[in-house]
Amino acid sequence: MVYEFHFPQRVERELDAFESVLVFDLAREVKLVDLSGGDYLATVSVRVNGQRVTIGKIVTVIEEWKLEVGNLKDFYFPYEGIDFSVYLENISSRQRNITARSAVLKVLKGNEKMLEKKTMVEKTFRVESMETVELYRESLSAPEKPGNYVIDLELETEEGTMERFLPLVVTGEYQKKLSGTTLVVEGPKFMNVGERYDFSVKLLNEEKRRKYFVLKNVLIVITRKEPVFSYSRSDEFRITLDGFSSREIFKTTAYDLIKFDEPGTYKMVVVVESEDDRLVKEMEIIASE
Repeated sequence: MVYEFHFPQRVERELDAFESVLVFDLAREVKLVDLSGGDYLATVSVRVNGQRVTIGKIVTVIEEWKLEVGNLKDFYFPYEGIDFSVYLENISSRQRNITARSAVLKVLKGNEKMLEKKTMVEKTFRVESMETVELYRESLSAPEKPGNYVIDLELETEEGTMERFLPLVVTGEYQKKLSGTTLVVEGPKFMNVGERYDFSVKLLNEEKRRKYFVLKNVLIVITRKEPVFSYSRSDEFRITLDGFSSREIFKTTAYDLIKFDEPGTYKMVVVVESEDDRLVKEMEIIASE
């Protein structure tokens, strides 16, 4: 028994047709933490108008280790250096320890093995709930020939083996011009004053062929008399766009608190720059009381 609640007092309430009323809220009573992984059965038994009503529901608590990779680019050029970090994320509600023995990395082209290397880790990590820890850093060279490859990463731990497959794209060229692409802003054009405003910006490939871009700068500004919101990214980053596909290049987060305090028309300007080209997207947002 993880938790039990009992309320013996009689409660009377008149309900209209199709009306509901809250009779219990677990969050108000207790905070259940440190639950180990597995299935839990929540059972509720209530006597209603002299009749016993019982319902049950199975709740699954997921507890696992997740293998993650950081700083892997969208594409690489032949023989280019590939450097990335390998992480472990503790998907659970409690602090856990794990001992990593070794890691094996393979680069595959179909059924053909292009590369295999083993890295000894031999270290125990203590990881907090929902936290991520860096295991080690990996370095290798991109294959000689352009094409689509797969990185097969296996991590051996005291609990068993974890595996992660990652796409590795190698190309000999990229598009310096942004022709055949357009910017798409996904967000409301009409808002109430004081409401939170969230939006995203995507780069859309309007043509059938796959395209490779090296973006140099992204600038987003929302103004009315003066700036309400601004975002800038000036580090170089790469994007692969398959035919007629889109890729998100910006999305507001919980930390981006955008509100329009006065009624009126606000102007959003989005600028995306590559090595030799620029895309500009403008949109009006109307805030009313």
